[in-house]
Amino acid sequence: MKRERATAEQERDALKTKLSAAEERATKAEKERDTANETVLKTQVDALLEAAYREGKLRRGRDDEGKALASPKETRLRRIAKEDGIEGVRVELAEMDVVVPVGERVLTDKTPEPKRARPLRDADPAERHQPALADGDDDILAEVAQQLGLDDMPRYSPKEV
Repeated sequence: MKRERATAEQERDALKTKLSAAEERATKAEKERDTANETVLKTQVDALLEAAYREGKLRRGRDDEGKALASPKETRLRRIAKEDGIEGVRVELAEMDVVVPVGERVLTDKTPEPKRARPLRDADPAERHQPALADGDDDILAEVAQQLGLDDMPRYSPKEV
């Protein structure tokens, strides 16, 4: 019986060692999995936030030295990502309004932009500017001068050139 007991204790100790090694490997694998999941989530959230900046849903600020700062909402969105996952961030971004006009020029004093001169396609390259300024027709320059407060600007005439 003593021999059987000693053999059983040796088997038990060997199994405890194997179990301990397996638990260590499982813990290490779980940490690696969690790290990989966090990395993937961070990459996905970064991509969504960059898209939100491009779409005008988030606005970057500037510090005293002129360096770009992240939007205060970015911190909240990253917290949502940790709590609710990437879908929570997508839902939150879908509900956000555009705060920065994208792709449009805003004039502060509501002055309309001057008309653009379009060159003639068949015109000689040296004369392409002429349709906009020909025969004293300098409406574009007059509009710009008026917007800049230079109403006393001399009129252009091709005869003077």
